[in-house]
Amino acid sequence: MKTKTIIQVIGLAIALFGTTMAKANFTMGNTYGSAMTITYTEGNAAMQTINGAGGNFGGIGQASLDGKSLSYVYCIDLFDDIRLNTSYSTTVTTNGTVAQTTAHALGNANSNGLINNAAAIAWLVDTQASLAINGNLQSGLQAAIWTELYGPMGGSGPNSWNILGIALPIYQAMTADLAYLALATDFINTHSTALVNSVYWIDPVNGSTQYQQQVGANAVNLSLLAINQLSTLRLGAGAIPEPEAILMIAFGIIGFGASRFKYLFFRQIKV
Repeated sequence: MKTKTIIQVIGLAIALFGTTMAKANFTMGNTYGSAMTITYTEGNAAMQTINGAGGNFGGIGQASLDGKSLSYVYCIDLFDDIRLNTSYSTTVTTNGTVAQTTAHALGNANSNGLINNAAAIAWLVDTQASLAINGNLQSGLQAAIWTELYGPMGGSGPNSWNILGIALPIYQAMTADLAYLALATDFINTHSTALVNSVYWIDPVNGSTQYQQQVGANAVNLSLLAINQLSTLRLGAGAIPEPEAILMIAFGIIGFGASRFKYLFFRQIKV
């Protein structure tokens, strides 16, 4: 049954895109998180200041690919603009790559166009986007994604960024997302390809004009992928067991050890 489900998911992706790269019509939604004042240095250019917000431009009637609604959309390109409720001719991949020249110049990808820490970003979207139920959580998740792309905020030098006067709830949400991410490192490294393939890497252009690149997802259930289901019992915590579960396992091991000791002890007496 599980194999059949996986095949259906893969079939749906092939039906939509055919290969790992395809052209599609991308429409940006109009919902977003809490406002932030963001500073950034694009390459070696002078620092700029913008008023922005977190992602989650998805949802019914919001962002879409070829008319198919996207549940969640987050920015993977801090240095370009994009308009709400606007459609773009877009290159879409499922392998974590975007336009090579532009992305490399913007510092969010390597020279082959592979997005920095693509598997980690996919994990954040797959596991945390559905939990980001208000503006502060959405902007916190967006800040966590930017951290994976460009490094921690408040840095200096080319492609650095910061959030001025970051609101405490946004900072706490970002910190929590990054903490969960760090604890899921082994899981992400083991299943990096499946994670990268589980989301859409969206690269909108209009003629020669580059617009803000995005990552989109459709409420991916990691248990449908060919990965360890034990690591996805708690989507919000990734591969992190609940404290109660840890205690139960510990007591189980202790109980088994005690019963084993009792068995060996009485066996030795009997002998």
